[in-house]
Amino acid sequence: PKSIVGKESDSIVLAGLESQLRILTCKLIEADFDFSKSKVRSLHTTGDIITERLRTWYENTWKCPLIDCYSMTEVIGGANRCSECGYRHFDPQVVGEIIDLKNLEPISTGVGELVVTCLFPFVQKQPIIRYRTGDLAEQGPTTCPVDSFAFNLKGRAGQCAFDIDIGEDQRRPLLFAIDV
Repeated sequence: PKSIVGKESDSIVLAGLESQLRILTCKLIEADFDFSKSKVRSLHTTGDIITERLRTWYENTWKCPLIDCYSMTEVIGGANRCSECGYRHFDPQVVGEIIDLKNLEPISTGVGELVVTCLFPFVQKQPIIRYRTGDLAEQGPTTCPVDSFAFNLKGRAGQCAFDIDIGEDQRRPLLFAIDV
């Protein structure tokens, strides 16, 4: 019903998976919903990477900001964009690292694969240690007052273009999915 998007409330936050938000938005567009009269003040998504084009579409359609939290079903916690440095920081219970694609060692600059560790207090019986996410990330500044680990997502490794002429053990990304 249209009432869920602001007829009887002063302020509403819509939260969920991006795919769910897209279905709701498209159904409301189809029903000629007037988004300018909506009481929705913020959109929150988890899971999927939001491109700038998609962010612009949601924000222009709903007339409010979209906050996207990087998260995974395997890990309790996520990473939000920082208003200080513009990169993402993980929640306190999640430890992130970026590792080199060739030797799997931690890197301090550049792009590599994002790995996460999630321990106490939520996963004592099945700890996740250096979980390989399959996501490529760019190391952010270590000088942010919010957290010393910061990153920006570059896309899923399987959706990026790599230099294949130099061999599997030395491959490097040429084109990132998020940039496309």
